[in-house]
Order: sequence, then structure tokens, then C-alpha cells
Amino acid sequence: MGLDAATRERCALAGTLHSLGKVAVPEAALRRPGPLTAREWEIIRGCPDRAARLASLDAELGDVAEVLRQQRERYDGGGYPRGLAGDVISVEARILAVCTAWAAMRCGRAYRPAFSRTSARAEVGRRRTSARINAHRSRGSGPDSAAPITSGITQHGISTRVKRG
Repeated sequence: MGLDAATRERCALAGTLHSLGKVAVPEAALRRPGPLTAREWEIIRGCPDRAARLASLDAELGDVAEVLRQQRERYDGGGYPRGLAGDVISVEARILAVCTAWAAMRCGRAYRPAFSRTSARAEVGRRRTSARINAHRSRGSGPDSAAPITSGITQHGISTRVKRG
């Protein structure tokens, strides 16, 4: 995708820390087989801000904090917590959105079984122009920019290891 080393590093760190904001979510909400309550949904919607606040406590993670805050924004502006849209959402957050969607599909949930690799890849492709997955679009790229991400994931898996120089 032509990303520089610093951008790749922010992506890797954000991927490792993407669930940090869930520390305040009750276990029952995370494992609920049905719809969340209004209160649980409110807590879930606070996860990106909570993750950003926690990450910003470490000076070395300051630039990753904003990626964590933006991870649930949508390209069409319908995401949260701030309703950002388009290229205002960092490329790192858009990549993180595709990767976390992929990981969520590949893991079983209380309310559904895991998707196969083929099914997950087809779902990313199907949603590529939808509001949820459209968050993957990188600056200056069209809606096909999910293809290099899903190709890399399916060929190499998702790595949470961060290589330091």
C-alpha cells in the first residue's frame, strides 16, 4: 500500500491496543448472545475515547491515541465517537477498521459462529462500498483499497507483533 515506516508502526501499535477501551465493559456485555441494553451500548460507544485516553498516558503512544479514538468512525460520517467522515479519518484508523472487522468475523461470537476465510473475504468485498467497511479507504484511493489488506491478511494472517528498529 506504499505506507511509510512510521505509519506502519502506528498501524501495528493501534492493532495491538485496539481493545484497550474495553477494560470498562462488563464481561456480561461482551459475551451477550443478544442485543445490548441501552446502557451497555453507551459503554461500548465510549471504548474509543477510553482507549485514546489510556494510550495518551504514555508519551510514546501519543500519536497512536488518535488512531484508537478514530477506529469506529465511518467513511460516511455515521460512526462514533465524533462522527468524522472521509479523509479526516486517518489512514491508520481506516486500516484498523478493516483488520478488526476481519478478526471479528473470523472469531466465533456468542450470537454467531466464526466466518470461514472465504466467507470473511467475501463479506469485506460485499461491504467495501457500505458505510461500515468503507472506513478502509485510504487517502487518494478508491473503494478497492480493502483488497491489498484482505489479501495480506488471508496470505499471512494478522500479526500483533510489533517490530522495533
